[in-house]
Amino acid sequence: MTNFSQSHKPSTLEDRIEQLFTNSYRHAERLHRSDLIGDIEKLWRVLTLERADSIASYFKNAGLRRAYMGYYMPLYAAKIALLLQRLAKEGSLPDFIEKPLRVLDLGSGPLVGVLASRLAFGPLKRAIAVDREIGPMRSGYEFLKPFLEEDEAQQIFLRRGNLGVPQSFDFQEPFDLVILSHVLNEFGSSSRFLPKKMSLILSAIKMLSDGGRMLIVEPGNRVCSRDLMALRDALFEETSVSILAPCTGIDQCPLLKNSTDWCHGELNWRRPAVCAKVDQIIGFDKSMLKYSYLLLSKKEQRPENDVENWRVVSGNMFHEGVVRRYVCTPCELLTLSQKESTTRSVLTPLVRGELITSSRFDERIQVLNEKAK
Repeated sequence: MTNFSQSHKPSTLEDRIEQLFTNSYRHAERLHRSDLIGDIEKLWRVLTLERADSIASYFKNAGLRRAYMGYYMPLYAAKIALLLQRLAKEGSLPDFIEKPLRVLDLGSGPLVGVLASRLAFGPLKRAIAVDREIGPMRSGYEFLKPFLEEDEAQQIFLRRGNLGVPQSFDFQEPFDLVILSHVLNEFGSSSRFLPKKMSLILSAIKMLSDGGRMLIVEPGNRVCSRDLMALRDALFEETSVSILAPCTGIDQCPLLKNSTDWCHGELNWRRPAVCAKVDQIIGFDKSMLKYSYLLLSKKEQRPENDVENWRVVSGNMFHEGVVRRYVCTPCELLTLSQKESTTRSVLTPLVRGELITSSRFDERIQVLNEKAK
């Protein structure tokens, strides 16, 4: 099998993701005699229709477990790794590429956060994975270990912990990157669960190194995204936390005002051949990866917000010959508009979630206050 864990210099992240999907799918095929495509479809129904309580509940089923390892594990790891790459390009991850990372993966499941960090930044210095069930973490470690350097494999540790009780994972060491992937939605969706989520975040943020980052990733659907937006507004009031992305500085999320709006991003990627094959047979559409996220740090003395930094928070909206996009700025929500007949479209190629600067727009773009659109 091709080793996706070797130095990232000879290959791109997308090359490593391609290798990961190939290895994961072949690994899953050997785990059970049932039809793997059928198992992936069954797991999709569990995840989207039946809504299993946690990863441990479907990891007890051999068919669903191998479906997760063969399709969903590489899919989620790829999404996080590509998001980390975007954040690095935006300048939100200082010095991360120059040093081996110490990673804390909370609610790890089969080490998805560890794997994503490895894909994005190469060999890790140390990693601790925490989950309330040891089984999924062992499955991830057994898959990952053959592709790691020997010294590196010995520095990955699996720990049981209840994320609802932060004292159960209070490690007395600093981490460069703390990842919570698809964890907060398991707490529940109403406002009464917000204090528990806040407690988890504020406890974990203390374990960051100087300059360290916490990445929270949730599904890019309306419910999960709006829950994360509400958490973001609560965190804005905390004196111990800095919110680095996706927000560009505004104190209250303007998209929370309308119940039909939610802040999420999209990632264009070169879909691996194995992923495309599964999608075609089942009818999935993973040509673009959707997500919602927060990037946090300990409170930092940061430069004044650059008023030119805007975040694209909508898709293309076409109406009567005009295309519109919403952008979040440090001060307000704005609407950018441009005639569709314009020879060179500036707005349509933008990707939802992309960080842009106002200086790239010319007189062809009309900028309106969202309230005045």
